[in-house]
Amino acid sequence: MANLKIIWDNVQNALTYNIYYSTAPGVTIGSGTLISGVQDVVYYHRDLLEDTTYYYIVVAVDSLGNLGSPSVEFSCASSVIVELTITPIDVTIASGESQQYSAGVLYSSGIEADVTALATWDTSNHTIATIDVGGLATTFISGSVNITAEYNTIIASTALNIT
Repeated sequence: MANLKIIWDNVQNALTYNIYYSTAPGVTIGSGTLISGVQDVVYYHRDLLEDTTYYYIVVAVDSLGNLGSPSVEFSCASSVIVELTITPIDVTIASGESQQYSAGVLYSSGIEADVTALATWDTSNHTIATIDVGGLATTFISGSVNITAEYNTIIASTALNIT
């Protein structure tokens, strides 16, 4: 499943917003699926079909329940992660040294993103090396460990050899 973050401009005197969406262009109040009572100008649309374009309009609702004019239709394409990578790969360093790792994702739309700070990091042996939440590995004794990063249930790993 995929998720989209949609953002629109605040409308003066709006108490909430109604979002209408469809997978076909030309969405209207009458034809779109309603998401009502949104209280912010940011909405996370979750559990969507992968690799699908969604069309939206947003309508402000005032304190009396009156609907404003619909926004101009806009669209977003949902993408999924097709690859999680760790860099650098297969590193050898001396005991007592540190190594900075980064994690990146490739989405089905072709967009790449750095998720280093969002990934969950670990090593296969904490006696040999540990890794912090930012991807910095610290080594203690010689040996080999696997460095793993997990993001959105996808796991990538690489070897770290310590001499």
